[in-house]
Amino acid sequence: IKTPLDSIVGFSSKLGEMYDRGETKEFASIIKNSSDLLLKLVDDTICVSLLQTEQTPFVLENIEINRFCKEILQGVESHLTPGVVLNFRSSTDRFILQTDAARLKQVLDILLTNAAKFTKKGEISLIYLVSQEKEVVQFIVEDTGPGIPKDIQDRIFDSVDNVDVSAQGVGLGLAICKIVANRLDGTISLDTVYEEGTRIIFTHPIRNNNNNY
Repeated sequence: IKTPLDSIVGFSSKLGEMYDRGETKEFASIIKNSSDLLLKLVDDTICVSLLQTEQTPFVLENIEINRFCKEILQGVESHLTPGVVLNFRSSTDRFILQTDAARLKQVLDILLTNAAKFTKKGEISLIYLVSQEKEVVQFIVEDTGPGIPKDIQDRIFDSVDNVDVSAQGVGLGLAICKIVANRLDGTISLDTVYEEGTRIIFTHPIRNNNNNY
């Protein structure tokens, strides 16, 4: 499936470069944008399938999450609407977390990219809070966007109801986040009380052999 899609994406991009005016350029742009969305949906579908069947192994390692989060935020900056502020807050200056770094990055990338897509003014915040008492780290992504409609709030992590390609919505991203959270023995949820936009909370366990300093 991906091989012909890659060709469509590549050649529609070339067509857009060849025709720089009029309807032809507009049509080429529509083909490319639609192909990009379809390719992302295919990629996400494959990812969901592999994660659900546990064919993708999780490799745990110790990472310093303060630096880890800052590096992820740098990658999100290019997706921001001009004027939107990107914030980072943490409950400690340094903390070592045992996790699968690639999967944690995947979750935070999805949450922050979604926030950037829908937030046209105001701010986006990435926050992490360490609770030694509860033995968890909470990663919180907040934005001042339009928020998620109440009639779909209970379904946003569902892999079927969450697809909205025509509106360039969040697709399967949140479904991937839920699967990853479960595989890491954590949870992910929408704060339905938050009214300034959207707030999503990913709770990650602190493992017993973690070395913190």
